[in-house]
This record gives sequence, structure tokens and C-alpha cells, in this order.
Amino acid sequence: MREADIDGLAAMDRKIFDRPWSRNAFVEELDAQGGQSFGLWYHHPDGEKHLGGYICFRVFLDEMHILRIAVAPSWRRQGIASLVLERSLRIAAEKEAKTALLEVRQSNTGALSLYTNFGFSEIGRRKGYYPESGDGEDALVLLKQLM
Repeated sequence: MREADIDGLAAMDRKIFDRPWSRNAFVEELDAQGGQSFGLWYHHPDGEKHLGGYICFRVFLDEMHILRIAVAPSWRRQGIASLVLERSLRIAAEKEAKTALLEVRQSNTGALSLYTNFGFSEIGRRKGYYPESGDGEDALVLLKQLM
């Protein structure tokens, strides 16, 4: 991704997440040490280029941490999340990461299914990680061995 893509990322993020990242957070992520971000774009019949989905992750030492993965609502269930996740895991393995980690809402059954299909398993729980969920929904910490 390039800085020119950030407005599209931030707009999608605001539509999807209760706690969207700011435009500046995406800019900082592009410059972060070990940071990787890429998206899947499609050309609409109207001639415009649209963002179908994206992933942001970091690889440092021997660990990959998935920070953000999102798919445009109109493009869900089309395999976009699988494509960006598979590619990011491959990149992390090429950079000699041994494990991949992420946090996910315990109620996000679609994401949990995706991660389980990719071989992630639960290794922990962060109590009240998502405070905007009233009492604070827990996050599940998932891990996948890459090597």
C-alpha cells in the first residue's frame, strides 16, 4: 500500500469497526518497522478503483502480529479475507517468522471460522478488551505455528 491509498483504507475502516483507526494511524503503520500492509482492489464497471479488503501486520524477530484485516461489506464471503491472510502468512514465513498471533472478538464467528480454517488455535483471552461492547467483550488470542 501507498500513502495515496490511505483515504480509502480509513473510509472502509470507519464503516466496519467500532474503533476505527485514524488516517494518521494508517500513515504510521506504513512507516512502522516490520510493518506490512496490502489491499485487494477491484475495478468497478463505473471505471473507479475500489478497495475490496486489506490487511495490516508486522513481522519482528520471529513473530508475526496481525493488526487489522477487513473486507468491504459488499465483498464478504468472496474469499478476499482468505486471499489476504494467506499471502500475509506466506510473507511472514519468508521473513522467518515462526508464529502468527492476533486478537479477535469472541462473538466474531465469521473471523473465528476463517482463522480456524487457517490453523489458528486459541491460546488465551483478554478480558474486556473491547470496552465499546457495554460490559467489555473479551478478545480471544489466537496463534498459528508457521515453522
